[in-house]
Amino acid sequence: MSTNELVAPKTFISYSWTTPEHEEWVLELATRLISDGVQVILDKWDLREGHDIHRFMETMVHDDDAIDKVLIICDIGYKEKADNRLGGVGVESQIITPNIYTDVQQEKFIPIIAERDVNGAHFIPNYIASRLYIDLSSTEAFEDNYERLLRSIYNKPMYRKPSLGKTPSFLLDEYAPRYLTTPILNKMRVASEKFPHKMQFLWGEFKESLFDTLDTFQLNIDNPEGLDNLIVEKIQLMIPLRNDFVDAIELLVMTNSIDSDTIIEFFEEIFKFSEFQGDGRFYKSQHDHFKFFIMETFLYVMTILFKTKEYHVISEIINSDFHLEFRTSSPASASFVHFRFYLESLERVGEKPNTKRLSVHADLINNFKHKKYGNEVLETDLILYYISKINYKFDDYYSWFPITYFYLSLDKPIRFLTKLKSKSHFNEVKSIFGVDDEADLADKITNFKLDRGYSGSWHGIPHPSTKIDTSTLCTLG
Repeated sequence: MSTNELVAPKTFISYSWTTPEHEEWVLELATRLISDGVQVILDKWDLREGHDIHRFMETMVHDDDAIDKVLIICDIGYKEKADNRLGGVGVESQIITPNIYTDVQQEKFIPIIAERDVNGAHFIPNYIASRLYIDLSSTEAFEDNYERLLRSIYNKPMYRKPSLGKTPSFLLDEYAPRYLTTPILNKMRVASEKFPHKMQFLWGEFKESLFDTLDTFQLNIDNPEGLDNLIVEKIQLMIPLRNDFVDAIELLVMTNSIDSDTIIEFFEEIFKFSEFQGDGRFYKSQHDHFKFFIMETFLYVMTILFKTKEYHVISEIINSDFHLEFRTSSPASASFVHFRFYLESLERVGEKPNTKRLSVHADLINNFKHKKYGNEVLETDLILYYISKINYKFDDYYSWFPITYFYLSLDKPIRFLTKLKSKSHFNEVKSIFGVDDEADLADKITNFKLDRGYSGSWHGIPHPSTKIDTSTLCTLG
């Protein structure tokens, strides 16, 4: 037998010879089942002159090795004969009845509705009236439910109970963070299919629940010893929250509910977590896990927008002023590069004896990449660096540094950049780079000054000319 086939189940059909038309209906059902690999036992085919009728029926009902399923075809004739114990149907009913009440699995005997009265009532005999049935009483019902019958015969249900998962961590550890975003995200998934106009409202709920969850990660530090390792631990615990955020942004994009204001307002509001907001003593690195989260979520937002070609939204984000509230000063205008943080706690972790690493910050971003985006988020990190150095709005001091660059292959092209040879693509994205024409971009790439990479890295930051061939800019229509 082919590995792509199932064992052919043996199925006995119990029915009444009510009318020639009904007998023909049963015969057609049996023929279709056989064409679908079911071994059908039917009196017209398998009962011959000289056979003991009662023995034949008993074997069909009692012998579990011979018969897997018994289909009880319910029409007016079958109900009348079964309820009144008349004829062959009455005999079969007497044989089947004890099995019905002692069949623990309740899977062998399947009532099939073949007929309904003028009021739509079925004709199920009393002895199986409580059993779940399959309705084949009309042409429409037959086609709708025939697959269900096949699945029942083959024991291959359409819906399977999922495997038992693990006990939620918050039930085991009262101090584990509660991810309040998850139920809101589930509401967003439903709305994306049925009520997309509600997405912006639900995004507001999601944002509030995300901020409430972030509050549970606040650190109250009396002694800074061990703070650096605690920051790494908190970053890892926040990965599910980051994944919920990524899913929420995807849903906004999918339902055309995304715009630059939505993103700008979010990062203006979340920025408060990067600084101590209360009174009293605090440590400089006390909020590094929040800074990591802010930078990483910004990278993922931009990655999703690049992937979905939301270039207009990207341009507005890149060129917008963010009104950020700093603890030690009044609200100030800033650019997207202010979401790229230098995290001293992670630098100290990387400098510990026997654990020398180029960048723990980069390692964490790379090692815990979202499974859907992989290296795309690393490419975005490099793209944002190029943009911040090319766009006229930014000076060298406030450029985005591509901390994950050493994880990228030098030779691998980045599609967003290689497509700049297309005139139409260039026109779509030129405002992102802050240029008016291809000559302006070519000039800025030629005069691009690279920052120093990591000391000890086997290669430096790739120059944009290695990713963008200026001689081919806009050469394609």
